[in-house]
Amino acid sequence: MPVFQRSCCLHSCWLIAIDLSDSATPQKYHLTRDVYERSSLRQPSFSQHYIIQKLPSYMNNAAVALKNNSIHCSFCAEALLTSIGKLAMNSCYSVLCTRFDSEESFIDHCVEVVCCGYIGHVIKHGENRLLFSETNFINFLERCKIMAMNKRTKRLSDENYLGKSSFSDESSLFSRVYCHHC
Repeated sequence: MPVFQRSCCLHSCWLIAIDLSDSATPQKYHLTRDVYERSSLRQPSFSQHYIIQKLPSYMNNAAVALKNNSIHCSFCAEALLTSIGKLAMNSCYSVLCTRFDSEESFIDHCVEVVCCGYIGHVIKHGENRLLFSETNFINFLERCKIMAMNKRTKRLSDENYLGKSSFSDESSLFSRVYCHHC
């Protein structure tokens, strides 16, 4: 029986398929993992009304968490997937690679996206939405963002002692603290 060896030229990456059809309302963005050779990237089997975009490696942990449904708050997961999809739709791969200087800065961006999305949702659809003037909304948003970043800074400090948390753990912590959809 022959033994096959894997080529050292094979790599894997996360791709996002963006559905441009009019019927894309329920699920516009689809994550998939693909194996490719250095010289070429196979296009996954999606129909012609999709744009396929390769995602930079700093997005790997977020993509894994989204694909494995390990972000338990559907609102947070949807806000994050939409944000990644919009980034991919508006930038080519080389621009995406330079958009964030590290996985940590991308995670900071993810926290802000989910925080802002949640606050916007509460303002639009919450019981107290009429109590917020534009100025109060901006002040409230800034206070929430500062509070989220302070909690993240504390967690990063704790990680120096306890070890690094996974993206899924961090997103679950965020949703338990801030999101009342869960």
